[in-house]
Amino acid sequence: APGWRISMLSILANPDVAYLLLTVGSVGLIAEMWLPGTVLPGLTGVICLLLAFYGLQMLPVNLTGLALLVLGLVLMVAELFVAGFGVLGAGGIIAFVVGSIMLFQSDAPGFGVAWSLIVVATGVMVAIVGAAVFMVVRHRWRLAAHGTERLLHLPAEVLEWQGGRGW
Repeated sequence: APGWRISMLSILANPDVAYLLLTVGSVGLIAEMWLPGTVLPGLTGVICLLLAFYGLQMLPVNLTGLALLVLGLVLMVAELFVAGFGVLGAGGIIAFVVGSIMLFQSDAPGFGVAWSLIVVATGVMVAIVGAAVFMVVRHRWRLAAHGTERLLHLPAEVLEWQGGRGW
């Protein structure tokens, strides 16, 4: 009979558990990039990703599916930093879903990710990207709080004008 160590590590070889760890780890890293310095999401993300990689090495992984998952996550992270107005996020979501479906080789019976888990993980990713797009759009329409940008487009009285400059 296998010992407790082998039993615990064999749990990681379950496709659903490996996929869940991969998704939670990715969300943790995305949260750490979005809110730097919070430490807990990044630490949790790294631990979950390492456990997911251990589980994935024991499973018949389709490298194209894994590459699509990584591409989807990279595009979603890029959406947080680049003003793509949702285009990068939408592409990331599509790559994430297709990669989730293709993650394990289809010729291996019994290996695959549960549809319900794919739907929940995709929903979480859509919520993250949607929140990021909402915050970017809201920020674009807000006036600057301080600085010279705050004064743009406000009425003013010109006291003195010389050589293209005024007071």
